[in-house]
Amino acid sequence: FTTDWEETEAEKFAAKAIEMGVPEAAIIVENESSNTGENIQFSYNMLHIRKMLPRIVILVQKPFMERRTYATFMKQWPDCDVTAMVTSPNIEFEDYHHSGLNKVEIMHTMVGDLKRIMEYPKLGFQIDQHVPEDVIAAFKHLIDVGYVNHLMK
Repeated sequence: FTTDWEETEAEKFAAKAIEMGVPEAAIIVENESSNTGENIQFSYNMLHIRKMLPRIVILVQKPFMERRTYATFMKQWPDCDVTAMVTSPNIEFEDYHHSGLNKVEIMHTMVGDLKRIMEYPKLGFQIDQHVPEDVIAAFKHLIDVGYVNHLMK
């Protein structure tokens, strides 16, 4: 979703935070990562070096990526004595197109994310999370109708 941006996702989020009143001096930008797990590890290292390890972390993500972000954070953040909360813009799925996101691509991504929620714990990338049977049934149906572009290889 960010491949056509001239700046990194981190820089874009930082600019938005500044626009909303967060002082620039209060923002540390991690823009070297290529995935959520790296972002968590690299951010931890940046804060550790600065002796700024928090006890409470607020993770900001797209609405449809909150659960996977939380699962990844809880596995990848080395300090187990931290409280993590995930937030995202309060946007209904029907309104995603107003933010420039393509609904079909989002559906492919959501199916791929759910597959990762189910498989990544086995690979050591995320904590295990219960996925209800009705969600698994819907997941299988979405695969059957062709939402497969972001499934794991």
